[in-house]
Parts: sequence; C-alpha cells; structure tokens
Amino acid sequence: ALSLQWLPLPHLAAKNVAITHVDARLVLPEVRLYPNWLRLAMKQTFSGKIIIINPRLTVNHPVSWLTSFAAIPPPGSIIQIHNGGIHLKKPAAHGRDQVKWPVTFEHVNAEFQRSAGLLTVALNAESPFAEKILFKGSYGIATSEYALETQAQKIDFSKVITPLFGDKLVPSTKKTNVTMAILGKGPGRW
Repeated sequence: ALSLQWLPLPHLAAKNVAITHVDARLVLPEVRLYPNWLRLAMKQTFSGKIIIINPRLTVNHPVSWLTSFAAIPPPGSIIQIHNGGIHLKKPAAHGRDQVKWPVTFEHVNAEFQRSAGLLTVALNAESPFAEKILFKGSYGIATSEYALETQAQKIDFSKVITPLFGDKLVPSTKKTNVTMAILGKGPGRW
C-alpha cells in the first residue's frame, strides 16, 4: 500500500512491499520516501532520503548479488535502515566450504549515501558469532577504489573457526575484539 503522508514532513509511505530476484528477496514492512520535491517537479532523477524500517533481506548468491550494489542509492540520496535482518544462504557452487550456512545478521542499522561518484556506507549489526559488527567504507564508482574498515566486538572465534576446521583447530572460547581495514582498486577484486 502506498500513501502520501503530510506530517511531520510531506513524504510517501509504502507498507508490506516484497521484491524478489533470483539472487535475493527483500521484504520491506515499512518504507518512507522523503524526495526532493523540486527535483521531482522538474522531472529530474530522484534524490532525497529513504528510510526503511524492519527490512529482511535473504541473499541466495552473495557474490553475484553484491556486484550490482553500487547502483543503489541514486546519486544525491541517503538510505537509512533501521532494525533490519540479513540472511545469507550458501552459494550453490561453493566447493568444500564448511561454513555453517546460512549466516545471519540481526539488528542491522545502516546508512548509505551516494554522490555522483562516491558511495559511502556505515553499518552495524549483531550476529551469532559477535555481539556487534561495524562496517564503515566507501566505493569510488568511476575509479573502483574501495576502503572498508570493519570491527567485530566480542567475537567468539569458536563459532567462526570450529565450523571451518572441526576438531583440527580448537580456538579459545574467550571473546575478543577484532579490527581490520581493506583498501583496494578494481571491480570484483578484494
């Protein structure tokens, strides 16, 4: 259902929207669109703020789905996600992978901003293996340069390593914090 809301600011509201693709399914219980009304009146590309509340994303093929992500949001826009969930299913051709699939992230809060040439991301979430996971990064759309800073707070390595190596490698059950940075250039290369 789509409606026009006048308070607190004029915006479009959509409820119970589902988008399905071979690689992913996105369920959006509530979406609020705060467009730049002047740009819309001039028939220009959408810009403004999009607030998504309680979304649930199921990704069937994580690698192929992520390659098209830089096109979202449109230039001049901000997307905010409040209390989302991400469910990553095991890729079909993932070889002898022993990861406990699916991998889930809950209480996802994020903000994506896009200018004409740059996509910036700030995201935090919880998972079964860490109390809090933080991502902060940017992607140069024209240059394919990327920078990502990741921080996992109170990560339980026994929940990460044991599924990969079984009894061959037994990590400590002590929880620890991990921080890493990834910098690079080039499409599809990490």
